[in-house]
Amino acid sequence: ELDLYIARSRDNIRRYLDFITYRNNYLATISYLYVKSSFLKAEQNLKDYENFLKDSDIDSAEKSLNKANEIYNEVMNRKKDYDNIMNDFSNSSYNQLKEYSKSFERYKSTIEEILNLNKNIKFAYDAISNIKFTIDRYKNQADSAFNEAVKFFNNKQYDQAMGKFKESKDLYLTILTRNKSKEIYDRVDRIDKYLKEIDDILYYRDIQVADDYYTKSKISFYKNEYENAKNLIEKADELYKKYNEENPLITELKERIN
Repeated sequence: ELDLYIARSRDNIRRYLDFITYRNNYLATISYLYVKSSFLKAEQNLKDYENFLKDSDIDSAEKSLNKANEIYNEVMNRKKDYDNIMNDFSNSSYNQLKEYSKSFERYKSTIEEILNLNKNIKFAYDAISNIKFTIDRYKNQADSAFNEAVKFFNNKQYDQAMGKFKESKDLYLTILTRNKSKEIYDRVDRIDKYLKEIDDILYYRDIQVADDYYTKSKISFYKNEYENAKNLIEKADELYKKYNEENPLITELKERIN
């Protein structure tokens, strides 16, 4: 009877230890999955950040990065329970048992993944900070050139205005290679409208000047002032050619003078 009692006791102890082992591994697995689910969400948001950055969408990239960092903090909170469970294992003889080896390996791998995630998030913040600094520098220069251009335009200094508008547009387009911002697109559209208006103003101004040259050339021709007539008609012809146009009256007078 004693032998039977001892055998049953050993069997009960073995079953109890098997239960404890199962329970502990189960708790470790649940904690792992709890941490891993948040980790994967943070990792996905970090990938979204990288994709947005490649597409030069800084605003969306920053939102995704902030979300990744927010979820990372959630990961760290969930990790506390996981740490406690695994620390209990480490502080006992469990870490010597092969039945717990997978739990320990998975825990170690998870810790490394979390450390790398934290490192990548910090690196991403540094990167986006540098990009935003560069964008702000270009934008300040572009805004300054644009404001100067508007002043020239309002003062009817159209040649200077065109130069400044083109300078500011080039700077804004440089920004768009880094950040596809609606604000910058709208500013470029506004500049294009200014440039179109200036083109029209300069065209009519130059054509009026060309017609005036033609009239003066014609007067000089009838006064037998052929050299002066030739210089004036050449100037008139150059202004028309500037816009890839041709005035038949100018062509006819050039032939008569020459």
